[in-house]
Amino acid sequence: MRAGFVVPVLVPTINALHTYLNYISYTGHPTRFDSVDFSQYRRAGFQVRFAVVGYIYLVNLDFAFSVWFFNTTTNLIRRGLGILGVASSRKLDTYGAQGTPIFAHQGQGATIILVLFGQWGGREHLGRACVPQGVHGRR
Repeated sequence: MRAGFVVPVLVPTINALHTYLNYISYTGHPTRFDSVDFSQYRRAGFQVRFAVVGYIYLVNLDFAFSVWFFNTTTNLIRRGLGILGVASSRKLDTYGAQGTPIFAHQGQGATIILVLFGQWGGREHLGRACVPQGVHGRR
């Protein structure tokens, strides 16, 4: 338990002190691991970030897995599209997937499906609560 606190605190602290005091040695990048080479242009690196590890410790396991799964899937698709040379020059606003209109449209479709599944799941309640009010004007 103490090591789980000491390591994330000491490594960035020593690296920060090295910036101001040169006689304190820099720890390097102990959290960075070798990359997987997909092609000569695309690399997939792995890096441990202590803040993310702490967040994952506190979050629900099912939710954490779904975030990891969709993030990994998106990165694999992005790398595959990059290898194949598929790109879009369309400019979108600042809200959404920056720089990648393909993923912005994919996210928009996912949001629409989420709303439709929510309405489908609540169709019995919506039928009992909302339809009589709209049709008959009852409360």
